[in-house]
Amino acid sequence: MHALSPDIAQRLEEPLHWVQSGVPAVEFDDAVLTPWQIVLVGWVGAITLRGDQPASLPEATADLRFNALLVKMLEYSSVATAWRDHERAAS
Repeated sequence: MHALSPDIAQRLEEPLHWVQSGVPAVEFDDAVLTPWQIVLVGWVGAITLRGDQPASLPEATADLRFNALLVKMLEYSSVATAWRDHERAAS
């Protein structure tokens, strides 16, 4: 999934569902979300959950639980990417 692809809204649908449910899922359509895609999902998730208002992102920044979810997604993404790289090198 490319962060700037024209169909990004449709491609964010499943990751957004998991973020809204509090699940740190990072693998979709046989690809691992990149750190930038996780940040984008976090921003869109914050706006979706809190409304499209100026205070939404600052409130999300102060939300420890929401940020812990995003940090966990970043960790899982790096592990999944490293694992896939290892598998490619081993084959």
